[in-house]
Amino acid sequence: MEVANGLRAVRDSKNPDEAVWFPPAALSRFLSAVKGS
Repeated sequence: MEVANGLRAVRDSKNPDEAVWFPPAALSRFLSAVKGS
């Protein structure tokens, strides 16, 4: 669920500096899951 939480944090963030915390490892796992499905 860390990916969904990261996306929600980015979407809900009004401060661009808060929107860049998204963990690269979680992002890469998310992309791998999307490509694999």
